[in-house]
Amino acid sequence: MEKNIEKIEKRLSGIEKELRNHITEMVEKVTSLTTDVAWLRRFFWIFMTPAIGLIVAAFIYLIIK
Repeated sequence: MEKNIEKIEKRLSGIEKELRNHITEMVEKVTSLTTDVAWLRRFFWIFMTPAIGLIVAAFIYLIIK
């Protein structure tokens, strides 16, 4: 009976180690994904700021005209 409990404990500790490794890998992947998206945000703001400015200027021009 004790041998079976020891076997089960060993298997559980092995599973726990594997889960820790997988969780660590997942955290690293998510972290790299958020840094990969940062350039997209920067590009969006750099591109969209003048575009929105042009739209506002066009509306003002249409109102004045």
